[in-house]
Amino acid sequence: MSSYWTERAPAFVRSDPLAWLKLLGRKIALLWNRAEMLDTESQESHAEWSTPVRLAGRVGHFGVLVPLAFLGVLVTWPLRDRLWVLYGIFSSDRAGVRNLFWLGADGTVAVERLTESPNAQTGSAVSPDGRLLIFSENALKTGEDVMQMTLDGARRVTPLVQSPFAERNAVVSPDGRWLAYEANDSGRLEIHVRPFPEVNSGHWQVSTAGGTRPLWARSGQELIYVSPTGALIRVGVERGPSWAATTPTPLVKEGYFTIQGGFPARTYDIAADGRRFLMIKPSGSDQTTAPAILIVVQHWGEELKRLVPTN
Repeated sequence: MSSYWTERAPAFVRSDPLAWLKLLGRKIALLWNRAEMLDTESQESHAEWSTPVRLAGRVGHFGVLVPLAFLGVLVTWPLRDRLWVLYGIFSSDRAGVRNLFWLGADGTVAVERLTESPNAQTGSAVSPDGRLLIFSENALKTGEDVMQMTLDGARRVTPLVQSPFAERNAVVSPDGRWLAYEANDSGRLEIHVRPFPEVNSGHWQVSTAGGTRPLWARSGQELIYVSPTGALIRVGVERGPSWAATTPTPLVKEGYFTIQGGFPARTYDIAADGRRFLMIKPSGSDQTTAPAILIVVQHWGEELKRLVPTN
């Protein structure tokens, strides 16, 4: 906008406030009227021959969109802290016993402690709706159990799967219907599935020869886990009102870093399209190949200024 109009506008407001208020009211009224201005002439011409375009013109304006946006703000307001800031949830022993913390992924929110427990805790998943944190807790009487915590202000912690045996690494399916986890109630660690959130309404063992660290494909139609040898095993999941799965089949051969020892967390992930895996391959398996080197440069902006002066 030119300086001419930036000077004239305040002068008009000061000279005739009532006229300015009337003009402002008219502009607001026109905002809600879809007939104020044509978006494009081509849209109007196409609307004569296209019913979908004609119907879209009746709802695709501020008179409809603004009330819907306002309703969305009201509905999601209790969840605003989690919807507007991407959080990273992690386990840390910075306060003594390993408990759960989160922080804003963009650095705008500082680290905040989520739990204060005398028992060691390890996070494993968040429910698809973002309302629940799933984690394992190592209690004195029952050992490792699968727990859940609400991520609202109350942060209530309740057990999901709790027994004298070890249960851990629980993950919820993308549709929020199933909970997969590992447990050793059969004498060795196997993959189990229960309905979610009503975990006591069913129970199925999925693996047949041992398994740990389950992971759902984004489609929800595959459940992946690690075999005792370190290979990735696939189980097909059929859509339907009840649990139905195929026989486990090998998917990726062993040879990747999966940590079969004391640290039980998952060390692999699957791409959103379900076609690729992110895995760690140990170095040194080929003595003729030089080991890969990872270089991390901190404060690279300052380093760039030093190496390439602006003048």
